[in-house]
Amino acid sequence: MTEKKKKLVTFNIFRPTLLEYSGINRKNQERFDFNILLEYIKDQSKNFSILYKNEELAIYSIVKENLDEGLFHIRIVKYRKYDVPNAYTRLDATNININDGENDFLLPDHNEEEIPLSDNTSIGESISILYDSITNTFVIQSNLHCTTTRGIITLFDSIHSKMLSENLENKEENIEKGTEYQFHLAIIPPKKVFEKVNDFDYITEVEFVYEDNDMQDDVADILGVNNDVKAGKIQARYHIDTSKDKKKSLNKSYIDKILKLFKNDKTKFKKLDLKGRNNEESNIDLVELINARLYFQHSFTYTVEKPYLDHESVYYEMEMKYLGKEGKGDYRSKANY
Repeated sequence: MTEKKKKLVTFNIFRPTLLEYSGINRKNQERFDFNILLEYIKDQSKNFSILYKNEELAIYSIVKENLDEGLFHIRIVKYRKYDVPNAYTRLDATNININDGENDFLLPDHNEEEIPLSDNTSIGESISILYDSITNTFVIQSNLHCTTTRGIITLFDSIHSKMLSENLENKEENIEKGTEYQFHLAIIPPKKVFEKVNDFDYITEVEFVYEDNDMQDDVADILGVNNDVKAGKIQARYHIDTSKDKKKSLNKSYIDKILKLFKNDKTKFKKLDLKGRNNEESNIDLVELINARLYFQHSFTYTVEKPYLDHESVYYEMEMKYLGKEGKGDYRSKANY
């Protein structure tokens, strides 16, 4: 009987954005329509690739799979040349030689062979990406054997930089001298996180770490600090003791300004924690906004004979949960609020 195993896979949801830099200082972050980059890739008819951590990371294929829903299937592949895994064949137990040597604690029950690679072949490790061209949203399979989110960002950023450099008219007319743009994938905090904060009648503590080497006075004013120091990193913790009066609360208008700043530019916040009560009788709850992200998981079944995930099955489950079919989630609406 074929042995079956399960693998739990995480799918993270992102929005494409552009980070605007002037020198080393980041000035702004704004949403970027990835459809523009898709059209460029299509026009170039090229499987773009980069060298990332000494291995080639490339776009393997892009397919507009679901025309009605505007969904694209994008496969990213790492063409693995180094630390290539070996092939293992189970040995007949009756043929395993018993060695009583003092160093032999456990003898192998498989025969190990190197997988031969020619100059033109590699071991392919892939990631499946679902791109929603209507809502401009990414769903990305987590697979560290291939690459990280940073690797995907670096790949798309290299393509975006090439597109900008070739569009000389746009570069001369619309891009200020010394200004650079960097492609980025921004996490999407679940709506329920903000709803939980809004449900607080009393906010007892806010703690944040904010980094910006080019901090503007209006931002410093929102954070409640003096910008005369010209600091590039601000750490603050505002707390109120409610042991004697549970109706005490920090100024909610100040908290609203902090949350608005966070929604507009999450990447500058390295920490943002809030504590509060829903009512006078309830316990204090902690909300950690930095670690809050929109994602879903699915448990896939595979066999020992075929110890890898079929990417078509991966895309099927991604679409089912993202579109909310068969009662499986509807993360499209959760990602766009």
